[in-house]
Amino acid sequence: SQGDLSYINRAEEWGLADLGFSSGAAYADFNNDGGMDLVVNNTNGLATIYKNLIYLDNLDSLDKNNYIKIQLIGEDLNTHGIGSKVLIYTNEKTFFQELMATRGFQSAVEPVLNFGLGNAKMIDSLRVIWSTGEHQLLFNIKANQRIRLYQRNATDSYQYETKMKTNKVFQDVSELSHIDYKHQENTFIEYNREPFIPHFLSMEGPAFDVADINNDGLVDVYLGGGKHQPGAIYLQNDRGEFKIVVDSVFIRNSHGEDVDAAFFNANNDEFSDLYVAKGGNEFFAKMEPLKDCLYFGVGKGKFVKSQSALPDIYANSACVKPVDIENDGDMDLFIGTRSVPREYGVIPKSFILINDGAGHYTDQTTTYAAALSETGMVTDALWLDLNKDSLKDLVVVGEWMPIRIFYNSADGLTEVTDQYGLQNTTGWWNTLVAGDLNNDGHSDLVVGNLGLNSFLKTSITQPVQLYIDDFSGNNKLEQILTYYNGSKAYPLASRDLMVENISFLQEKYPTYVDYAGEAIDDIFTKNQLQSATLRQVVEFASVVLINN
Repeated sequence: SQGDLSYINRAEEWGLADLGFSSGAAYADFNNDGGMDLVVNNTNGLATIYKNLIYLDNLDSLDKNNYIKIQLIGEDLNTHGIGSKVLIYTNEKTFFQELMATRGFQSAVEPVLNFGLGNAKMIDSLRVIWSTGEHQLLFNIKANQRIRLYQRNATDSYQYETKMKTNKVFQDVSELSHIDYKHQENTFIEYNREPFIPHFLSMEGPAFDVADINNDGLVDVYLGGGKHQPGAIYLQNDRGEFKIVVDSVFIRNSHGEDVDAAFFNANNDEFSDLYVAKGGNEFFAKMEPLKDCLYFGVGKGKFVKSQSALPDIYANSACVKPVDIENDGDMDLFIGTRSVPREYGVIPKSFILINDGAGHYTDQTTTYAAALSETGMVTDALWLDLNKDSLKDLVVVGEWMPIRIFYNSADGLTEVTDQYGLQNTTGWWNTLVAGDLNNDGHSDLVVGNLGLNSFLKTSITQPVQLYIDDFSGNNKLEQILTYYNGSKAYPLASRDLMVENISFLQEKYPTYVDYAGEAIDDIFTKNQLQSATLRQVVEFASVVLINN
């Protein structure tokens, strides 16, 4: 630890870089010299004990590396005082540990707390808060010793200082709202159909949107359902309570998965209409559950489904974003598509649907933006006026694609991603929101990504990549995801997964030893990799984009 929440790998320098496979480790001061020694339990091998040499023939360590060891003697059955906390105050620093002996799989450390004190030879004060609440306070304790503290000497319960603000901004009113709707996700194991995909795409709901549906000045809500679960309309009353509207139209159309929803006025009447995007990756080809639904509002929270308002589009939808593209007073639609079911990694078609003014839509993607038809594996999108010309522009994000921006004009949508310097932002983007973050009058963007807390790491020079091809020759696509370790890229898939689904690899790698350490260009030939479709990611961090 560098003392600033950052760390340096010292394994090589400290003699801990031995190769091996271990399933457990623990530490303790075996020789009572104040230094923590380490024992590692190696699989199918002898246990390894590492002696801490910090104090061996090193007089400077006695000045720079002081310590104190605390042994807690608890009451009743908790004789080690497990769960108790110890705080040490010295040299304007605070040290804290909680006694928990467990350290991973079948491993436990000595139930003694060892504090490294640096150059402090005297502890100003030490506080113990026992697991049952009692506490005790000691002063002026010399370093470099082991002391025992007994719970029987503790006094009254410790009163924790609250640092939470009492002026709450939000209050949980879930029970008061009387919304008893619970989304029910059906069980569908996508790996049985596409074993190489990096994650599920069938659980990306539930859909949700709000609007004043019955024109009473109160915000109502639509909650989308999973497969075979009807969505539901809840109307709000002036007490903040919501009452469900029983409407068979949602029951009749519950065979698909609701992944997104949007209220808007499609047919320019007095009632809000509802578009429900269907998807989930379970259905494929021209299955009926892949068709989105447009419901026209008829008053009192009731809706009727239009059978002819939408073109026949069968897609695993990701999002629906209403907008008046032409500023003609009619609400048009962008439909972002998530994936091609059964063909992960293949770019699906997204759509621009233009409204004729009466709520009837036609697919005019080619007319307005041909590039949008294959913009990527879309997860989210947003309409906003980026260039102050009174026309809403389109920002689209998704998986294996950059953050893409399209300016809206009389000639249609024109991509300007490069102008914003976003051409090298391919990521696993999943959400997008806008706001004026710096109060300069321009809309800024917050874009959610996979994040950095993942074992997959990526960069422009060493990207996470996806090779897509029928490697097995069985007329099914395999998606081989690779990541860099050092200067070589390795497949994420295990040997078992590879040989089970790509038969020629069984002969090439009959054992795990044969497969271990094989890079992607060892497993497949140059021609095989070059003939595959290649996708890559260079950014996993979520970002804030400031519009200047």
